[in-house]
Amino acid sequence: MSARPPRRSRRQATDARQPGRFAFLAPIIGATIIVVLAWAASLEQATPEIFVVASMAFSIAEGVVLAFVAAAWSARGLRLAVGLAVVTALLAIPGRWEVAYLHNGQRPQLLDLGLDAGVTLAWAIFAGVAGATILRDRLLTLLPNR
Repeated sequence: MSARPPRRSRRQATDARQPGRFAFLAPIIGATIIVVLAWAASLEQATPEIFVVASMAFSIAEGVVLAFVAAAWSARGLRLAVGLAVVTALLAIPGRWEVAYLHNGQRPQLLDLGLDAGVTLAWAIFAGVAGATILRDRLLTLLPNR
C-alpha cells in the first residue's frame, strides 16, 4: 500500500494563498522606505566618487525593498507580485523627484525624468521577479508572521 498525503480542503488551499496581515500596506511602506533611502543617499553627494557610491547603494537598497514587496505577495501569483513591486516603484518616483528638487533647487529636464522612470520600472520588474521566485524563500523567512 502506498501512503497518500492527506487531502487539503478547499478552504485550506485558499488560506495558504492569502497574503499576510500587513501585505496590503507593503507598497505604501516600501515606497516610503525608498523615498527615505533617496533622502539619505542625497545627503552624501560631495564628490563624484561619493555620488557614484551613494547612487549604487540606493539602487541596491531600492531593489531589496521591491523584492520584499514581491515576496510578500508571491503567494497570490507571479503577476500580482511583480505588479505590486512596479506599483511600489511608481509610488516612490514622485517622492524621489521631490527629494532631488529640495536638494538641488531646480527641476530636471523632462527627458531625464522619463529616463529615470523607465529605468526604475525596469529595475522594479527585475527585482519583483527575483523576489517572487528565486529569493522568495529567503525573504519570507525575514518577514514577520511567516
